[in-house]
Amino acid sequence: MVSIVFSESIILISSIILATAFTGIILSKTGTLESMVSSATSMQRSNILTDIKIIYVTNTTSSTVVAWVKNVGKQPIVDIDAVDIYFGPIKSVNMIPYNNGGSPTWIYEDTSTWDIMETKKIIISYGSSLSNTTYMLSIATPNGITDEYIFSPP
Repeated sequence: MVSIVFSESIILISSIILATAFTGIILSKTGTLESMVSSATSMQRSNILTDIKIIYVTNTTSSTVVAWVKNVGKQPIVDIDAVDIYFGPIKSVNMIPYNNGGSPTWIYEDTSTWDIMETKKIIISYGSSLSNTTYMLSIATPNGITDEYIFSPP
């Protein structure tokens, strides 16, 4: 009789320990899943609220292009030096580095935060003379929102 009570006690204690461990694992994984969902939701919100529009592009010299780009989204673009610019003849567009001191390069006329409904003037020093061909400018924000503009120098 004593051995039965002792065996049942061991089984009961083992069951409680296993149930506690299982509950701990489930709660831990639930917290991780909640964190991942929250992060993905935040990224999607940022993508939905960000939008840009290239208003106009022209060349001011034989090797300098000026673009006016408007933030038409619902939030400011804070990390403006992380914006990517691609420019070149339509079949050979290349990434232009930001403010690298050499050529080609691009800069903002005003480097403050890119506020909602604000238009930024972007100056691209291409490094070589623009020819009489069709060029493409593509701008991508840090979270991947893009706009493109195709033009031919006058």
